[in-house]
Amino acid sequence: MVVKDLQPVSIVEDEGFKKVCHTLNPLNALPSRRTLSDIYISNMFDKVHANVKIRLQQASWVSITTDLWSSINRNGFIAVTVHYCDEVTLSPQSMILDCVRVRGRHTVETISMELRTAFERNNLGNKILVRVTDNGANVVKAIKDIGITHVACYAYSLNLVANYAFREVSSLCAIKDVASKLVEQTKKSTHVMELFEGIQ
Repeated sequence: MVVKDLQPVSIVEDEGFKKVCHTLNPLNALPSRRTLSDIYISNMFDKVHANVKIRLQQASWVSITTDLWSSINRNGFIAVTVHYCDEVTLSPQSMILDCVRVRGRHTVETISMELRTAFERNNLGNKILVRVTDNGANVVKAIKDIGITHVACYAYSLNLVANYAFREVSSLCAIKDVASKLVEQTKKSTHVMELFEGIQ
């Protein structure tokens, strides 16, 4: 429930949750918050990671996508996702290899170090065929420094084109402004939202 439903570990201390669990099975004691995080989640991580490594060993090649972002609290993160084709079923597979906090500036050296760590921990060696990222200069240089072929993300590039068009083409700017005002009004007023739904 903590992993699949994104519930906080502290749920085991919530009175309502304890009551439901006790009603379902009065003999079963809930683990403490510390036991849940230090033992159960840690063991689950180890099992999942071992399974990921086995699956990646069976892949002849993989491609990687990476993104860096800052949370609402201004904490920096980097995520590394691996993509490959299952050679038995020929179905595309994707798995998150890493999602870690990046402290300090997002320099080329920091990004390179985080990427190398993710690759080494998962025994990817020379299986990485290509890496797809946004066009951030620090990310592109970090990937080139590692020696992996870089491909710019098509969706990211298309988004840049669309944003440029919305800024530079006056007729598109006018349409965007009207749409933005409509969205703003429907968020502020349930009456306007109901009118809009009626028109739709």
